[in-house]
Amino acid sequence: FRAIYSRHIYKALEFQCQEEKRRLWRVEKRAIEHAIALCHDNISEAAKQLEIAPSTIYRKREQWSEKS
Repeated sequence: FRAIYSRHIYKALEFQCQEEKRRLWRVEKRAIEHAIALCHDNISEAAKQLEIAPSTIYRKREQWSEKS
């Protein structure tokens, strides 16, 4: 019984982690898109405001377009 219970808990936690990753991905995307909009589509300025490299934004946008 204990092994079966442990497997169910593990599966539930695994599912929860996957859901958290999905939510984090959405939050990150919204934050970056919002910064880009506030900077009038200036990627360099948005990256500066977010304290990340412009290449990070370009890479993230490419990943998002692949997911769509």
